[in-house]
Amino acid sequence: MHVTKPYLSINEAMPCVTLSVETRSEGKRCVLCGDIDWVAEDDAE
Repeated sequence: MHVTKPYLSINEAMPCVTLSVETRSEGKRCVLCGDIDWVAEDDAE
């Protein structure tokens, strides 16, 4: 599992992080990625 540092998303102009994981399927390497909105604890209140 890899998690990026928070960065500004082009799509929503909000901070987000990307999670990615590598696996193998039928002998081929596959990478699954997903973006998650990032809200710092200080900003959540």
